[in-house]
Amino acid sequence: LFGIPGSGSMAVFLGGMVLLGLEAGPSMIQFNLDTTYTIVWSLALANVVGAGLCLFLSPWIARVTTISFPILAPFMFMMVLFASFQAKQTLWDLVALLAIGLLGIFMKRFDWPRPAFLIGFVLAGQAEVYTYQVTQFVARRGLDYLLTWPVAIILLLTVASVWLGVRQNRQASSSEGVSERGWSWAERWPQVAFTAAVVAYAATAVLDASTVAVLIDRVFPLSVGLFTLAAALLVLVQQSRGRRPVVLHDEEIVGEEARDAARRSVWATLSWLVGLIALTALVGFFAALIVFFIAFLRLRAQQSCLRVGLLTIFGCCGILLLAAFLNRDFPSGLLQSVWLLPWPFR
Repeated sequence: LFGIPGSGSMAVFLGGMVLLGLEAGPSMIQFNLDTTYTIVWSLALANVVGAGLCLFLSPWIARVTTISFPILAPFMFMMVLFASFQAKQTLWDLVALLAIGLLGIFMKRFDWPRPAFLIGFVLAGQAEVYTYQVTQFVARRGLDYLLTWPVAIILLLTVASVWLGVRQNRQASSSEGVSERGWSWAERWPQVAFTAAVVAYAATAVLDASTVAVLIDRVFPLSVGLFTLAAALLVLVQQSRGRRPVVLHDEEIVGEEARDAARRSVWATLSWLVGLIALTALVGFFAALIVFFIAFLRLRAQQSCLRVGLLTIFGCCGILLLAAFLNRDFPSGLLQSVWLLPWPFR
């Protein structure tokens, strides 16, 4: 009803609705009531059917957890790239995926909230419209609307939720034994550098938004940019002075050799993704996918030639069936601009 996701998974769901041209919020009730009822009943029935299926299939579902990551990774990369390409159906969708994935790695490492980032992406369009409406309302009638009881209640709920969130975060930090001691520069410089990059980006956004002449295009990015810049500067000052706890998730791994291996694993896996995107730009997605499956399963997963062949055939057939069922295209590369190839290589 309000278009505000209550969790990370619901934010993903609302993001999918945005890609389909459906805007969550009051307009759904007014213009897409049939779709709204479909979503409500689907969620209700899914809980009943899903619970029964999980009870029945739990022995087989549990066995999925025994599959090693190197075997699952090619299928995950295949699905993620294929899905991200459907946004605008250009190769730049894959570049954007890589950039946001890299940002997500740093956000996870330095304990920045990724669900909040995703929720901001989902709600940005509505927030921009309502920010402009409020600006127009204030320009005409002043701040008297703040004294009305609906607005006052919403403001009180907002302040209370922020206060409770900060309080719970502090309690969680104290229960986890996060120390408030001063941190050396060697310990805190990675997250200081990341926060400095956020500050630089926010400052650039503020400068860019301030040059926009049209009010409707300037209010929202300028407001968000100023708020982000102020908050990021506060965090940067705290981190620079060693007054903020250092959070590095890869430091949770015991042993320096294990931590180094974990870091290398993350960047090595990301390099495979970069290679798949680069190869897609050259020969197209389907041909690149065949090469990627064979190379990854053979070199990274250390699988036998027979298993590599079977898994490659299974993955390629699966993506072909999905593309045919959804009537979707694959990303094309330079090879497709030179030769007219048969589907699915075109």
